Amino acid sequence: MKVVELLLGDTFANYQKIILTHDYGFFREFQRKIAHAQSDWSMISLQGSPETSITISDEKTALQKAEDYLNEHDLDAAAQSLRQACEDTVNHYLTGNKVIAKKEFKSLTLNLQGAKNKILKDIPRKLYQKILTGTAPEHLPKLIPNNTDDLENDQTLDEPTRNKLIRRRQQLRQMLTTEHVEAFRKAKLIDDILACTERVLNPASHAGDAPLYQKEIEDALALVNQLSTDLNPPERP
Repeated sequence: MKVVELLLGDTFANYQKIILTHDYGFFREFQRKIAHAQSDWSMISLQGSPETSITISDEKTALQKAEDYLNEHDLDAAAQSLRQACEDTVNHYLTGNKVIAKKEFKSLTLNLQGAKNKILKDIPRKLYQKILTGTAPEHLPKLIPNNTDDLENDQTLDEPTRNKLIRRRQQLRQMLTTEHVEAFRKAKLIDDILACTERVLNPASHAGDAPLYQKEIEDALALVNQLSTDLNPPERP
C-alpha cells in the first residue's frame, strides 16, 4: 500500500509512469485506487512467452466489464460483473486490505447489511428509525431553528451559558443536516441495492426461466457505481 501511495503521490506527480507487476493483488489495489481516473491510464495484461507469442489485452474493472456487457446486451454477464463489483466494494469497506479466511466469508446480503450498520453506528437507532427515516432530507433543517432569537431573549440565561447553548445548537444542526443526512443517504443506497440483490445480483435468481431486463441492469449499474464512490472514494494521481 505504501508503494501505491508513493506512486500516486506528489513525488511522481509530473512523471509518466510505466508500472509492471506480476502481483495481481497489487494490480487490483492500484486499479481500485485510480478507479474514477482510469481513463488517464492504460491498464493492460501481457500473456504468453517470447518463445511462442505474447498477447496484449485491456484489463478492466468489474464495473467497466458490466457496462460493456450491458452495451452488448449480455445481461446475465453484466449482472455477474455487477455482483463482483459490489462484493469487492463492500469487502474492502468492511475489511480494508485484510486477508479474509475462508470460514469468515459472508454472503453479499450480510456484507451489505454490515456496511449499513457501520455507516449508521454513530447514529442512535431511535433517531434513525423515528426521525431520519420519516423526514425528507430537505426538511431536516426545519427541525432545528436556524436562528437563536429564543436564546438571545431568554433572561434566565447568563452570557456564558447562552453562548454555550448557541454553539451546541449550531453543532446539533450541522450534525443533523449534514453528517446524518449523508449517512442516511448511503444507508438508503444500500437498501436500494439490497432490494435488487435477489433479482439482479444473485446469479441463482436469473439462471432459470425469468429473464433479466435492460432497465433493471442499468439501474443496478448506477447503484453499484454510486456505492463504489461512496464507500471507497478513489485517490487521484
